[in-house]
Amino acid sequence: MPDVTYDLFADDAEAPAVAPRSTLYHCPIIDEGTPMQESLLNYLHRIAREHQIRVMDLLVQIVLPKTSVSVHYGRFRFATEYARTVNGYGKYSSEVSAALVDLTCKPNLRSSTFLHWSGLFDGKGAGLLHPTRTWCPDCLAEAESAGGPHN
Repeated sequence: MPDVTYDLFADDAEAPAVAPRSTLYHCPIIDEGTPMQESLLNYLHRIAREHQIRVMDLLVQIVLPKTSVSVHYGRFRFATEYARTVNGYGKYSSEVSAALVDLTCKPNLRSSTFLHWSGLFDGKGAGLLHPTRTWCPDCLAEAESAGGPHN
């Protein structure tokens, strides 16, 4: 039996602390702490799938308002031109990962980006990011043989 009884109706009653709750469901990071750890953009895709919303809507309506990133120029432009930089080591990766930590209560999302290696790359990111979507052929073959989705 607990030694303390909480009288929730008394003025001087001390209520027990409630753990913070996340705004978004926090999926576990795939292969966390290994060289095969999933990227932050893939994590965003999985969260969007769990909440049954489009990735662009998740970014523009929920995540980006928690940052200083402005989308006044159009929501499609961010999705097509800047979303791929979320995995990098610049402003968008820093702010989006911090916003997702706040929204999911999942720490260490910065480890899904290149932020911890920022000093090793060209300041402008030349050659780091592909201008088009690319997939690892081994990952595609593995997903196809397992019958799972292509992340």
